[in-house]
Amino acid sequence: MRLLVIVILIASSGWSAYWFVGKSIRQAALNNWFNEKSENGWDVQNTLHLRGFPNRFDVTINDISIDGPTGKQIINLPFIQIMRLTYNSRHQIIILPNSLSIYNFKFNWENAKASIVKETVEDRIILEAENLIIKGETEFRFHAEKLQIS
Repeated sequence: MRLLVIVILIASSGWSAYWFVGKSIRQAALNNWFNEKSENGWDVQNTLHLRGFPNRFDVTINDISIDGPTGKQIINLPFIQIMRLTYNSRHQIIILPNSLSIYNFKFNWENAKASIVKETVEDRIILEAENLIIKGETEFRFHAEKLQIS
Protein backbone atom coordinates (compact mmCIF):
# COMPACT_ATOMS: atom_id res chain seq x y z
CA MET A 1 0.00 0.00 0.00
CA ARG A 2 2.85 2.36 0.88
CA LEU A 3 4.47 1.72 -2.50
CA LEU A 4 1.21 2.58 -4.27
CA VAL A 5 0.97 5.90 -2.39
CA ILE A 6 4.59 6.73 -3.28
CA VAL A 7 3.98 5.92 -6.97
CA ILE A 8 0.83 8.10 -7.00
CA LEU A 9 2.66 11.00 -5.31
CA ILE A 10 5.56 10.81 -7.77
CA ALA A 11 3.22 10.60 -10.78
CA SER A 12 1.06 13.51 -9.62
CA SER A 13 4.13 15.62 -8.78
CA GLY A 14 5.59 14.90 -12.23
CA TRP A 15 2.31 15.80 -13.98
CA SER A 16 1.98 19.00 -11.93
CA ALA A 17 5.54 20.00 -12.82
CA TYR A 18 4.83 19.26 -16.50
CA TRP A 19 1.70 21.45 -16.42
CA PHE A 20 3.39 24.38 -14.69
CA VAL A 21 6.38 24.29 -17.04
CA GLY A 22 4.01 24.09 -20.03
CA LYS A 23 1.99 26.99 -18.65
CA SER A 24 5.11 29.10 -18.21
CA ILE A 25 6.33 28.36 -21.74
CA ARG A 26 2.92 29.15 -23.27
CA GLN A 27 2.49 32.34 -21.25
CA ALA A 28 6.00 33.53 -22.16
CA ALA A 29 5.35 32.85 -25.87
CA LEU A 30 2.13 34.89 -25.81
CA ASN A 31 3.75 37.74 -23.87
CA ASN A 32 6.69 37.75 -26.30
CA TRP A 33 4.29 37.97 -29.26
CA PHE A 34 2.46 40.94 -27.72
CA ASN A 35 5.75 42.63 -26.80
CA GLU A 36 7.17 42.08 -30.30
CA LYS A 37 4.10 43.72 -31.84
CA SER A 38 4.41 46.65 -29.43
CA GLU A 39 8.09 47.12 -30.27
CA ASN A 40 7.23 47.23 -34.00
CA GLY A 41 4.91 50.20 -33.58
CA TRP A 42 1.68 48.35 -32.91
CA ASP A 43 -0.42 49.42 -29.96
CA VAL A 44 -1.46 46.20 -28.22
CA GLN A 45 -3.51 46.18 -25.04
CA ASN A 46 -4.77 43.06 -23.29
CA THR A 47 -5.07 41.14 -20.05
CA LEU A 48 -3.78 37.57 -20.23
CA HIS A 49 -4.78 34.64 -17.98
CA LEU A 50 -3.73 31.00 -18.31
CA ARG A 51 -5.62 28.30 -16.40
CA GLY A 52 -6.82 24.72 -16.86
CA PHE A 53 -4.82 22.61 -14.41
CA PRO A 54 -4.50 19.63 -14.57
CA ASN A 55 -5.51 18.58 -18.09
CA ARG A 56 -5.81 21.71 -20.23
CA PHE A 57 -4.05 24.94 -21.08
CA ASP A 58 -6.86 27.50 -21.24
CA VAL A 59 -5.76 30.96 -22.30
CA THR A 60 -8.18 33.84 -21.82
CA ILE A 61 -7.16 37.20 -23.22
CA ASN A 62 -9.46 40.05 -22.17
CA ASP A 63 -9.91 43.56 -23.52
CA ILE A 64 -7.93 43.10 -26.72
CA SER A 65 -7.29 46.18 -28.78
CA ILE A 66 -4.68 46.18 -31.53
CA ASP A 67 -3.87 49.33 -33.46
CA GLY A 68 -1.48 49.22 -36.39
CA PRO A 69 1.65 51.35 -36.74
CA THR A 70 -0.41 54.04 -38.47
CA GLY A 71 -2.74 54.29 -35.46
CA LYS A 72 -5.68 52.67 -37.27
CA GLN A 73 -7.56 50.12 -35.19
CA ILE A 74 -7.18 46.62 -36.59
CA ILE A 75 -9.07 44.52 -34.07
CA ASN A 76 -11.10 45.13 -30.96
CA LEU A 77 -12.78 42.40 -28.95
CA PRO A 78 -13.74 41.93 -25.32
CA PHE A 79 -12.09 38.49 -25.02
CA ILE A 80 -10.83 35.42 -26.81
CA GLN A 81 -10.32 31.98 -25.30
CA ILE A 82 -7.84 29.46 -26.66
CA MET A 83 -8.13 25.98 -25.16
CA ARG A 84 -6.15 22.84 -25.71
CA LEU A 85 -5.47 19.59 -23.93
CA THR A 86 -2.08 19.30 -22.29
CA TYR A 87 -1.25 16.12 -24.18
CA ASN A 88 -2.42 17.30 -27.63
CA SER A 89 -0.73 20.54 -28.64
CA ARG A 90 -1.88 20.22 -32.26
CA HIS A 91 -5.61 20.77 -31.59
CA GLN A 92 -6.93 24.07 -30.26
CA ILE A 93 -10.47 25.29 -29.67
CA ILE A 94 -11.04 29.05 -30.02
CA ILE A 95 -14.06 30.69 -28.36
CA LEU A 96 -14.98 34.13 -29.69
CA PRO A 97 -17.20 36.83 -28.16
CA ASN A 98 -20.64 37.60 -29.59
CA SER A 99 -19.30 40.77 -31.19
CA LEU A 100 -15.98 42.05 -32.42
CA SER A 101 -14.60 44.50 -34.91
CA ILE A 102 -11.89 43.93 -37.49
CA TYR A 103 -10.81 47.02 -39.39
CA ASN A 104 -14.07 48.76 -40.36
CA PHE A 105 -16.25 45.66 -40.11
CA LYS A 106 -18.40 44.78 -37.12
CA PHE A 107 -19.21 41.10 -36.58
CA ASN A 108 -22.13 39.96 -34.43
CA TRP A 109 -22.95 36.30 -33.92
CA GLU A 110 -23.93 33.66 -31.42
CA ASN A 111 -21.97 30.60 -30.27
CA ALA A 112 -18.91 31.39 -32.37
CA LYS A 113 -16.12 28.88 -32.04
CA ALA A 114 -13.29 27.57 -34.13
CA SER A 115 -11.30 24.36 -34.14
CA ILE A 116 -7.73 24.43 -35.39
CA VAL A 117 -5.85 21.18 -35.96
CA LYS A 118 -2.23 21.31 -37.06
CA GLU A 119 -1.34 18.18 -39.00
CA THR A 120 1.89 17.15 -40.64
CA VAL A 121 0.39 17.17 -44.15
CA GLU A 122 -2.27 19.89 -43.97
CA ASP A 123 -3.85 22.00 -41.26
CA ARG A 124 -7.60 22.05 -40.67
CA ILE A 125 -9.65 25.03 -39.52
CA ILE A 126 -13.37 24.90 -38.85
CA LEU A 127 -15.32 28.03 -37.89
CA GLU A 128 -18.92 27.79 -36.73
CA ALA A 129 -21.35 30.56 -35.80
CA GLU A 130 -25.08 31.20 -35.64
CA ASN A 131 -27.00 34.35 -36.59
CA LEU A 132 -23.96 36.00 -38.16
CA ILE A 133 -24.32 39.67 -39.10
CA ILE A 134 -21.44 41.58 -40.67
CA LYS A 135 -21.74 45.34 -41.11
CA GLY A 136 -19.27 47.62 -42.85
CA GLU A 137 -18.86 51.39 -42.55
CA THR A 138 -20.70 51.84 -45.82
CA GLU A 139 -23.85 50.01 -46.84
CA PHE A 140 -22.18 46.57 -46.78
CA ARG A 141 -24.21 44.05 -44.80
CA PHE A 142 -24.15 40.25 -44.66
CA HIS A 143 -26.42 37.89 -42.70
CA ALA A 144 -26.37 34.11 -42.24
CA GLU A 145 -28.47 32.08 -39.83
CA LYS A 146 -25.85 29.32 -39.63
CA LEU A 147 -22.28 29.49 -40.79
CA GLN A 148 -19.69 26.75 -41.03
CA ILE A 149 -16.43 27.32 -42.82
CA SER A 150 -13.93 24.49 -43.17
